Amino acid sequence: MASETAKILLALFGLLIVCADSVTAVYNMTQTCAYYPEGYIANPSDCQAWGYCKGGLLIAEGKCGTGMLYDSEKGICNYASQVQCKTSLVDICKNLQDAGHIADPNDCSSYCYCSNQTLVGCASCPTNQLYNPTLGQCNYDYQCPTDSVCRLVKNNAFVGAPTCGKYIRCLDGTGDEASCANNYYFNRLTGYCEKTNSCDSSSPASSTQTTLAPDASICSTSYTVTSGEQYISDGKTCFGYYSCSSKSGSGSWRACPYTMEFDSTTSTCVQANQNVCLLNRCENINLQFVTAPNTECKSYYICNGSQQSATATACKSPYSYFDEVIQKCTDVAPSYPICKS
Repeated sequence: MASETAKILLALFGLLIVCADSVTAVYNMTQTCAYYPEGYIANPSDCQAWGYCKGGLLIAEGKCGTGMLYDSEKGICNYASQVQCKTSLVDICKNLQDAGHIADPNDCSSYCYCSNQTLVGCASCPTNQLYNPTLGQCNYDYQCPTDSVCRLVKNNAFVGAPTCGKYIRCLDGTGDEASCANNYYFNRLTGYCEKTNSCDSSSPASSTQTTLAPDASICSTSYTVTSGEQYISDGKTCFGYYSCSSKSGSGSWRACPYTMEFDSTTSTCVQANQNVCLLNRCENINLQFVTAPNTECKSYYICNGSQQSATATACKSPYSYFDEVIQKCTDVAPSYPICKS
């Protein structure tokens, strides 16, 4: 009977798309923490897992106990039956006791059907409509949470908005940008409106951050693949790279998301301590201290806004190692790739 029901549902859906087993959130945990001063957040790839943000960094990760899932709306581990899991479609169905429609966590114009804790199929809303999981239908007025920095954050928490100096009050995984009172600016690292505009020195919107013009020659000298897009380090920053589509094209400069660096080995943006960069590591990051490469994590630079100090400072025994994540010298040698340079 269950299989017949599934066949009927597939026919009704038309199965317009085949749903993938995993979903990559627009904002991952590291990127979310850059906008959230302190608190627990959901792990976008595991219903049971959580992360903890402090000072703009992801400093801890963990899992809820057996039978519990992380409740991103309340910021707690809660009974599985009380939580709307927002990771992959397959995981959502596994944790859904009753058959029914669910929202696609990575595409607000798509909705899917679960039966017997199994993903049956997915379909798309009509043009210009989005699926509202509260109403269980497609409509024009729903605000999509997929691309919101609030997606992993609990309700009524304040986070920094993509527009530096503004904030968002999160509710049900989304929210609108708002401004502080006149002459005040929201500091995403403290969570408060302040007179000092932190955007002047330590944010991705900083006017002092390096930006580079298109390069007409880099593709002809560095493009090595037979076809398709290739990403090439700009060689002048830790976070910038050029995009080339052919040897004859002009390289278009791009920047990694805030707090991340470009790894030329994998041609991807990675967390800063996962990359070895010998250039100014204080740009595009919200740290006061950064690891000095080639020191086995025994020395660090001091950041003044986007500028790195001219000389490195060595940690002293017995706290001989600098841990970039916890921002202090420690007696335990960190194992980050930057320490092995």
